[in-house]
Amino acid sequence: MKKLRSIFDTALGQFAKQELRLKLLENELEQEKKKFDKTPELCSWADEWLQRVSYLYHVNNQRIKFKKESEEFKKLDADLINSIGDIEDVINSENEYCL
Repeated sequence: MKKLRSIFDTALGQFAKQELRLKLLENELEQEKKKFDKTPELCSWADEWLQRVSYLYHVNNQRIKFKKESEEFKKLDADLINSIGDIEDVINSENEYCL
């Protein structure tokens, strides 16, 4: 029972760290956004990235509630993989734009 409790505490701690990272990222982006309020294009760009990253965390947080063998997990896992692929496409297109 102690080992199970230890595993649960570790998993809960990891989940809390991920949530904290997301909050810190959101706060950082909001602070950066305030610096560039006079540049609407940059604010829109930052908002789009914040939404993309937040969506990844949201889908993953939903996904980890299910067992890996479940249909719900597989559906959310596919959504997460597709979303990461979409982000890679955006990164590549932004890199091409910047070059």
